[in-house]
Amino acid sequence: MKSYCLYSILSLAPMPGNVSLIVDKLRTKYDPTIALHYTNPFELVIAVSLSAQCTDKKVNEVTALFFPALAQRADHTAHRERLQIETLAHMPLSEIEQHIRQTGFYRAKARNLQRMANTLLEQFNGIVPDRMKKLIMLSGVARKSANVILGELFHTSEGVVVDTHVKRITQRLRLVSPSAMGGKQKVYYQPHKLDYVRDASPEKIEKELMRILPHELWNEFPHLLVKLGRDACIAQRPRCDVCILQSVCPVSRAV
Repeated sequence: MKSYCLYSILSLAPMPGNVSLIVDKLRTKYDPTIALHYTNPFELVIAVSLSAQCTDKKVNEVTALFFPALAQRADHTAHRERLQIETLAHMPLSEIEQHIRQTGFYRAKARNLQRMANTLLEQFNGIVPDRMKKLIMLSGVARKSANVILGELFHTSEGVVVDTHVKRITQRLRLVSPSAMGGKQKVYYQPHKLDYVRDASPEKIEKELMRILPHELWNEFPHLLVKLGRDACIAQRPRCDVCILQSVCPVSRAV
């Protein structure tokens, strides 16, 4: 089903293929750091897992109480992470569910968190692994989450994180071609003027971004787009008049 956003159009010309220009503009306004709060690698894995279908703000509110509850018996900072892993591995599921209920899908998330803690203890000696193939062995950690963890903890990357903001904005900027990214849920900003494809393939978008982005931007670029997506380039009625990329966006609605 088509959806329409009726705005005046500033530019329909193809966007220049200058990724550096886009990044430079975004850097002037946004901080490319993760919004999730954590104090050790295990806490980050929990926070990233809880962020599925939940805002970072809500996750931070939940973990502000959950993380200390996992380390109540810690008598030293160096022991905190190991204790948290062991506590979560043995905590009753009903108690985990109560702690994380507000993040949504809390029953499935609680099961995944406990399995993840047990896997860390049994297979990785309580240490969060630093490779994609090992991270995705943890329950609740798929490729997207693993990319976030690798970039944040180890400053490395084996791919580009493609969440709902990255998927939408890369299409709007025509960094990827909406018509070539799969999906059927086309969104139009005017009749016959394609904005983006809502259910485009994250895998196809990631593959294209890995081709066009310098490797050193694989971690930073998604963070910048997420900040832009929350601030201005929202899904419905984007705030193009205040968007830092207004002048280079092919589908800008700015007057």
